[in-house]
Amino acid sequence: DIDELPELDDDFDLAVAAPAEELESVEDVAAEYKEELPTLDSGSDDDFPPLGDLGDIDLDNLDNDLDFLSGTDESETKLDLARAYIDMEDQEGAREILQEVLEEGNDQQKQEATKLLDSLV
Repeated sequence: DIDELPELDDDFDLAVAAPAEELESVEDVAAEYKEELPTLDSGSDDDFPPLGDLGDIDLDNLDNDLDFLSGTDESETKLDLARAYIDMEDQEGAREILQEVLEEGNDQQKQEATKLLDSLV
């Protein structure tokens, strides 16, 4: 019951025994940390050799550099990728790739894509 609770003295002694220490200013603290942090040398544009005239680049040989891609069959690669997705249990990723094979692949690849799609849950 509330009436049974003791009365509290509402005269709280809030006197401070000693004044608080003077705190460092934000600028002083920041200066201390700035001295501790290493500076990063951003370098300059002079550190790199000039590019020269980009018109001097021989683009005729660029096709030769990409010849290693000429023998690849994109749909076969997509089938391999779909199998990898299935192994990783990423059925949505496999479905998306297999749909592309159904649109772009040859008859054999389309049959394989259909078989793989049917195997998905």
